[in-house]
Amino acid sequence: MNNKGFTFVSMLLSLSILLIMLPFLAFIYDSLHTEDYFDEQSARLFFQLMADEINQSKKVDILNNEITLEKFNKDTVTITRYKDVIRRQVLGAGHEILLRNIQQFDVEELPYGIKVKIVSLEGATYDKTFNFP
Repeated sequence: MNNKGFTFVSMLLSLSILLIMLPFLAFIYDSLHTEDYFDEQSARLFFQLMADEINQSKKVDILNNEITLEKFNKDTVTITRYKDVIRRQVLGAGHEILLRNIQQFDVEELPYGIKVKIVSLEGATYDKTFNFP
């Protein structure tokens, strides 16, 4: 009798090990190739904060890609790009960061509102139009 051959039992054992490991390999592959939606979520949050600021303001001025909002309580809020962040200042003081990793920040005045366009450091472009209340 020759004991050097590939037997049916060893084939079943190899196949069962492969079938047990296959779901784990798919899980590992999926976890290594996930999409990162952090920039998109950050941009959406920034646009939501902008909408809240505009809705709580009685006057909006645009000058050199800088948004100046006059609040109902007489505070003046300025939203501008500073280095690679977009920051919010109240009465010219403070440094509240609204969005990070920004390459470009453009504001366009429209007859019915403003259009804000941002470009992330990775090159993703996000824009939103805000209508005045």
